[in-house]
Amino acid sequence: MALERAKTAETSTEEISQELSIVYQLGGHAAKEIVGKTKVLEAIANGSVTKEQFREFALQRNLAAQSFEELLTAGIATATKANDKKLAAVLQANLNDEMGIDAHGQKHPDQAHETWRKDFYTALGITEDELKTAEPLKGTKDYCEAIKALIEERNYVKIAAVIFALEFSIPMEFRKIAEGRDKIFPEIFTIQENEIPAEMIEKVRAKVMGVRQYLDDHIQHDTKSHATDLAAALSQYVSTRTSFKEGIYNGINAVIDAKQKFYKSLEQALGL
Repeated sequence: MALERAKTAETSTEEISQELSIVYQLGGHAAKEIVGKTKVLEAIANGSVTKEQFREFALQRNLAAQSFEELLTAGIATATKANDKKLAAVLQANLNDEMGIDAHGQKHPDQAHETWRKDFYTALGITEDELKTAEPLKGTKDYCEAIKALIEERNYVKIAAVIFALEFSIPMEFRKIAEGRDKIFPEIFTIQENEIPAEMIEKVRAKVMGVRQYLDDHIQHDTKSHATDLAAALSQYVSTRTSFKEGIYNGINAVIDAKQKFYKSLEQALGL
């Protein structure tokens, strides 16, 4: 996992380069600042929020996620313009994964993350209309505006660094959300085999695995693929002072600040 590699990077210079080690350490810092300092995620993981509080959190999280594909698209366009083919290819692979596009360019709607997200929200009892009409909290607005500003800045290294920090921290973030999901909604997201007729087990298991996929796939996939690929592509910019400071360093700090505002606003709204 990327986080394990980041920890290794702190003590070993033989397995990976110094530049890659620095990128991983920054990713670990971002994850700690984003995930480790929020009462909201701890309360969710402990199962100490109500179903309605969890749904409100989910609505705000959905609003914040809407700009991610646009951020990826901007990163691809700007990296391509800068002739960084490796970084553009990594970001394109990330976008393809988001959209359910396979290695041959074929789109599979059932594998698109938007499909999984809708299945997850439907299982929570949140309608499509509620998703469309949800009002963003101040922290959610601040987060979306910060992402919009990054897109408009057109700094491809900075955009890639933001995406890297998000991909690095999302598995840790989603693991806490998944823990709460299973505690707060066990009747929806867990399989109670002793209460299900034997002939229905496989059908129920398939249904449960389907609504779990949005969170569970990100926990497994983002650290093993997207974060590691982005770290490798970004490592070339560590040795260049301007690219490192204005791109990687400032990008990661920008997304840390935006996500902290997002969670602080939720903390106040949920009374935690």
